[in-house]
Amino acid sequence: MTEEYRAWLFKHRISILLFAVIIGFFFRIYNLNYVGFAEDEVNKINAVESYLHGDFTPNAEHPMLMKNLILVSVVTSRFYNEKIAPKINWRKIPIEVAVRFPNVLFGALTAICIYLLAFSFFDIEIALLSALLWATGINAIMINRIAKEDTLLVFFILLGFYFHRRFKTAKPEFKRKFYYLSAASFGAMLSSKYFPHYLGLCVLFFAIHKKINPEEYIDDDYTVKDLFKYLVVLGVVFLILNPMILSPEVWKYLISYVHEGTVVHHGYYMMHHLYFNNVPKGPFGGTPWYFYLLYIFVKFPTVVLVAFIIGLFFAAKEWRKGGNFLILFLLFFWLVPYSLFGAKFCRYTLSLLPPIYMASAVGILKIFQFVKKYVDEKSFNFKKAKVALVVPVLYVILPLSSLISTNPFYSLYVNLIGGGKKSIGYFFPHDEFYDLDLREAIRRTVKIAPVGSIIAGETPAVFQFYLKKYNREDIKVVELSDKKGKVGSDRIVFVILQPGRIYFENLPFYKHLWKKVRPVVIVKVMGKDAINVYKLSGSEYMKIASERTFPKD
Repeated sequence: MTEEYRAWLFKHRISILLFAVIIGFFFRIYNLNYVGFAEDEVNKINAVESYLHGDFTPNAEHPMLMKNLILVSVVTSRFYNEKIAPKINWRKIPIEVAVRFPNVLFGALTAICIYLLAFSFFDIEIALLSALLWATGINAIMINRIAKEDTLLVFFILLGFYFHRRFKTAKPEFKRKFYYLSAASFGAMLSSKYFPHYLGLCVLFFAIHKKINPEEYIDDDYTVKDLFKYLVVLGVVFLILNPMILSPEVWKYLISYVHEGTVVHHGYYMMHHLYFNNVPKGPFGGTPWYFYLLYIFVKFPTVVLVAFIIGLFFAAKEWRKGGNFLILFLLFFWLVPYSLFGAKFCRYTLSLLPPIYMASAVGILKIFQFVKKYVDEKSFNFKKAKVALVVPVLYVILPLSSLISTNPFYSLYVNLIGGGKKSIGYFFPHDEFYDLDLREAIRRTVKIAPVGSIIAGETPAVFQFYLKKYNREDIKVVELSDKKGKVGSDRIVFVILQPGRIYFENLPFYKHLWKKVRPVVIVKVMGKDAINVYKLSGSEYMKIASERTFPKD
């Protein structure tokens, strides 16, 4: 890049960042209510309802920050729906949008965070490319559209790393400001998700990097007393945003959660094979160690994947440079421990995306430089000039076309290497389908369900939420994996099966029903069976249920 071009980028950086945030917000919020709630999301809205009644203990395995933001969003949307919308004759805000909106907003704003961190290590073009890749990245958008804690976690991790970088490189008169901003960011991070190891990784990274590139850092004489102040600021922010951590009831629940006392289901269905997906099984007894590597190779748009591989090569080749070392450090300390960890889910990868997008930005820049050099060295004509258009076409048009073609089912995207649309639901059905259109299946089922029927499935909270919404609370809910869940022989049972909800506990139902018995309701998503509903008698249900097994871990 020429200095004039860099100067132009720097001059217009705010406009470009604003564009990234706006386009990122659009793709995150568009058709947001098209898909109903998943189980985890219903748990959030149930917790918010409890908050409104003064009970702050539900969903205690997760901190309060996200639930508080959802609370504000839900209360605001209800005020708008009841007081404002009728007067101005505007549409009401669906509850699904209200619950997911905080993540949509913070997900879009994360483009700024990744820009700040990248710019503190790289040139302006890498920083802006990283932000644009995040804004339009189908993998980031997919996770930002669900009400899970990972979005806030990544937002504050990036801020924590950025402010720590500024603290280490700023002039003495500015150091203390960035020092405490870093502490506050990590306090907010812990209020988003209980992942304290990211603070340790931040400290470890800068300790190593300072030894490799001491010329980038301005010496400081911070003492143990200053470290104590850092931890105090972190702790105060954490307690302000998550005061229920002081509750004995929450600690009791957390201990039970850590020891998997709340685990009902065992298994993760992947490539037509059911694996254990629990922490005690470790790297070789649970989901395959290559789970996340496979995710990278089949779930990223092919052009982005190519750029990532090229960028990773150059980052490894020039690993001593600050930004390159950051990419390699974050990738290594994410992929290795997470791959060895017994439990794996695709949504965890949100915190892996920033170094992937930064490496992809490096790769895109290298590709652009190669193309530009080729054009410059040859005699310029219209035919050669077309070559220079390859980079913007590939890295703007194609990723956007992937978003458009899969909207709003971004989780079902599979790249050409993975087989494209014909491989939908093959690799990671639990995370790909993630209760997609379960709301529609429930709506269609209650239309044909007699009074006093039973619905059996693996998402009881979702069933109860939408049964209440559809005024069918006469229908009883039974969990397929609940060994105590019995039904009378004279009852009618509607069994709801999902390819993303196959566990060791419910295998007999898939063995006897899926593709062998004609469903009364079939819900397809992008041509694939997402949900099948089967009508059984109580005796038929109990006969299949008697074959279930219940592994301990």
